[in-house]
Amino acid sequence: MITGISSCKKTFDKLITNPNFPSPSTADVDLYLNEIQLDFNNVWTSAADYGGQLSRQQHWTGPFYRNGYTPATFDYQWTTAYAGVLTNANALIALAGPQKKYLQSGIARILKAYTLSILVDNFGDVPYSEATLGAENTVPKVDGGASIYASILTMLDSAVIDLAKTGGPAFTGSDLFYGGSNKDWTTLAKTLKFKLYMQTRLVDNTVLPKIQALLTENDLIKTPAQDFVFKYGKQLYLGHFIYCTLLF
Repeated sequence: MITGISSCKKTFDKLITNPNFPSPSTADVDLYLNEIQLDFNNVWTSAADYGGQLSRQQHWTGPFYRNGYTPATFDYQWTTAYAGVLTNANALIALAGPQKKYLQSGIARILKAYTLSILVDNFGDVPYSEATLGAENTVPKVDGGASIYASILTMLDSAVIDLAKTGGPAFTGSDLFYGGSNKDWTTLAKTLKFKLYMQTRLVDNTVLPKIQALLTENDLIKTPAQDFVFKYGKQLYLGHFIYCTLLF
């Protein structure tokens, strides 16, 4: 019995780490990327719904704002942004660099930047510099929207640098937006910069030459083929096309 127990201990010691809950250091970069894309889609969709309702582009039950929304209304968007996109993007970026998975790192930086811009645009000042620290800081301070915007622009520049790097392994993961195209993601990053500059041009007179520089460079989204669209799968699009054809 003693021999059997001791041998079992040696065998099962290797299985102490639950394979269903890997540590960040042993997680898979491409699986992180899958989750970030899914979470980002949910963050953007929820923000777009609220924005559409408030601007009366979508149906909204009122008649007064205090009756239509409560602080809890935005819990899902807030939680998915912080516990989903931002936390997983930080973990992915830390792993992707040493593995030379530059496309994944670039995508994660862009989706993190876009998520932060959504949070600022929706809520104003939000946690950033002390956010996603987990148990180390359960009450992070809020940062000013202007300072977060500055960090977002730096983040997008870092993404463009990552996307221009070569020498890494071939991309074999799932890119649900651009099918693994470094060029399209780079164009998106520059288009997001253009969007942020346009939003701040009335309060920051330094952005006008930056806007002009992006226009001169001419690497912005201009055609439907470049649109930033979340693709669930080709089969769903085919079904939608057939349905519309039958209707009309």
